[in-house]
Amino acid sequence: MKLKVTDQYGKQAEITKDVIIKSALRPEIVIDPVAAPRGSRITFKAAANKKIVSYIWNFGDGTNRTVQTDTITHVFNKVGVYKVSLTATSSE
Repeated sequence: MKLKVTDQYGKQAEITKDVIIKSALRPEIVIDPVAAPRGSRITFKAAANKKIVSYIWNFGDGTNRTVQTDTITHVFNKVGVYKVSLTATSSE
């Protein structure tokens, strides 16, 4: 946002401020089980405070999936610790 003012003598001044708009959407992930042997099926369930129309899952192993349901399963084929992320899109 930028505000520019001019006084009665023609002198000008301006100021710029960042405006941050935060989403009211608060997604959560429930994982079952939270640890398992390599090759086991893990269930991820998303919950949110708004109606979700699209879920984009990044499983941290190079796999991304886009689905319209709140529950998905995934198999990790290598031993490790993975950072799973979810991008949820509401109908708003």
